[in-house]
Amino acid sequence: MPNKVLYSPSRAEKASSETGRGSLVARAAPGSALSTGIIVGVLLNGVMTASIIAANYVPKLEPYAAERNAASYAVFAGFSLIPVIRFLKRPAQMLAAGLLGWMAFVAGYSIAGLSLPTLFDALRTTPLEALVQGSVLYGLTAAISWDMRILLGRTRRNMAQRKVRALGRIGTVS
Repeated sequence: MPNKVLYSPSRAEKASSETGRGSLVARAAPGSALSTGIIVGVLLNGVMTASIIAANYVPKLEPYAAERNAASYAVFAGFSLIPVIRFLKRPAQMLAAGLLGWMAFVAGYSIAGLSLPTLFDALRTTPLEALVQGSVLYGLTAAISWDMRILLGRTRRNMAQRKVRALGRIGTVS
C-alpha cells in the first residue's frame, strides 16, 4: 500500500485497484502530493523547454533577452510555488510534492544538458547543485510551515484555555 502522504485513494480508485486496471499516476487522487508533484514537474520542464527554445532558436527575441529571461523566471517561480500554496497546512505533503516535482525538473534539466553541452556552463549550475538547491528550499519552506502550524495551534489552545477560565470565573460569585 503506498504511503498516505504521497497517495490517498478514493473509494472508486480502491475498487479499480482491486481489478488491477490503471497505473499509479492515473489512480493518484487529484489532491494528493503524488499528482501535484507530477504536474509541477511537467510544468517546470515545460517552462525550461520553452525558455531554451526561445533563447536558442528564436533570434527575434534576442533584443529582449532580459525581459524574456525575467518572464521565464517569474513563470518558473510561480509554478514552483504550487506545492507550497496547495499544501500550506500540510508540510509533509508540501515537501513530498515539491521534491517530486523538483526531481522531475532536475531529470529534465539533465536530459537537456545532454543535447546542449554548454547548458550547465551557461547557467553555472550542475544538475546536482540544482537538486540540492531545490531540496533545501522546499525543506526550509516545509519546516517553516510546520513550525508556524505548531505555534499557531499552541496560541489557539492557550486562547481557548483563557476563555474557559474567564467564563468559569464569571459564573462563580465570591
